[in-house]
This record gives sequence, structure tokens and C-alpha cells, in this order.
Amino acid sequence: QMKAIVSILAIAVILAAGSGWFMDPVQRVAMTVELDGSPLAVYALVSDPQQPWRTDLAQVLVHDSTRWTELPARGDPIEFRRTDAEPGKRFAVAFSSRGFSGMWSGEFAPAGGARTRLTFTEQVTVPSPWLRPISRVFFGPEKAMQRYVADLRRAAHTPRQR
Repeated sequence: QMKAIVSILAIAVILAAGSGWFMDPVQRVAMTVELDGSPLAVYALVSDPQQPWRTDLAQVLVHDSTRWTELPARGDPIEFRRTDAEPGKRFAVAFSSRGFSGMWSGEFAPAGGARTRLTFTEQVTVPSPWLRPISRVFFGPEKAMQRYVADLRRAAHTPRQR
């Protein structure tokens, strides 16, 4: 009976991992949020590579004005390169790590009063069909964006101190 259970579990794992061959390697998420602060103030938070407000980062290594490496609290380092920047209007980056690459872009607009409407999109490509199911369950861009937005809301609501 133990052999049958182990065999069934092994087949289930193989089927789950093999399902990545049928999954799109690209995952996309788009979101619009309203935040406290002017477009320039929110842009300053988002475009700062040091990002002291991010709870998922252990450290950020800034290489120059357009490149930096994020060291997550858990996981592999992620390399970033700024691809577009117009203060208070838009900001975009390309990123890569072991097993995935992608891009993030944000558009900033006044939302009335001292608020900003931030519309952002993230696209993540996971080339390995074996990693696709794992990435969707545990590390998908939607989960990352939910945490990012929660952290950004707190930072935008709190006066910035350095």
C-alpha cells in the first residue's frame, strides 16, 4: 500500500511539473491605484532605487544612476535597469534574475486633491516549463504587486524622512 501511495504522489508531481509545457511563459499583471501625494512625490518613491519602504528587500546595491541590484529578504538577487523616466509622469525598468526576466512600467497622473493615480503593468517571462507552475503558485507578479502596493501605500501616506 505504501508503494501505491508513493507512486501516486510521484505521478502527481510529474504531471504538475510537466503542465508548465502548456503554460504561457509570460505572466502579466496590470493595476491602477490611488495614493496620497502629488505625482512628483509618488514618482520620487517609486523611482528611488534604495526604496527604504519595501518590506521584501534585505538590501539594494546601486551600481549607477540607471542600474541596481535588489537583494530580496528571500530569493535570488534581481538586476534592474531603468528604461524610461519622466519625473511625475512615467517610470519603467527591465529586470532579470535566475529563472526569469521582465519589465515594469508605471504612469503617474493627478487624481484630485493631493493624490496620484498610478497605473502600472508588469510582465514576467519564465522560460523554463519546469519552473512555470512553481512561479505561478508561489512567486507570480500578482502576489508581488499586492505586497508592493501595500508597502507603497504606507510610504506615500507617511511623510518621507531620511
